[in-house]
Amino acid sequence: MKYWPEVKIPFFSEAKQREIAKYYYNPVEYKLPSKDFELLENQDLKLNEEIGILQLDEQVKILKEKIHDIVDTIINGDEVNIELGFTDSF
Repeated sequence: MKYWPEVKIPFFSEAKQREIAKYYYNPVEYKLPSKDFELLENQDLKLNEEIGILQLDEQVKILKEKIHDIVDTIINGDEVNIELGFTDSF
């Protein structure tokens, strides 16, 4: 507890706190009207500009798992069928 008195904790107004919080979590509805890869890419780029850090982390983990599953399917010599329904969980 030696250094706690030296730590400066800033005071932010409620509005500023909400603004800062949006950098970490910004609720945005993400639904694809169709399951088209080009549309997915364009919407994903737009979404990534709006969502927060925690949402980006969650999205990366979901995509990483999906890519892992697809690679396993390829390695096993099975037919690859990529469904974009997993994007509804973003």
